[in-house]
Amino acid sequence: MDHLESSDEQHLLRLLREQQEVNSQNIERMTSIKNRFEKRIQEIEEALIVEEVG
Repeated sequence: MDHLESSDEQHLLRLLREQQEVNSQNIERMTSIKNRFEKRIQEIEEALIVEEVG
């Protein structure tokens, strides 16, 4: 029974590591998207200020 439990534990640990890697990749992707949106918002805000002043 110990061997089976150990095998199950190893499998669960592997799944957990795989999920953590996917989560990490998703965080990187979302951070990149967020940064692009923030940059675009800043560009639009600056363009609006130029229009108001001009």
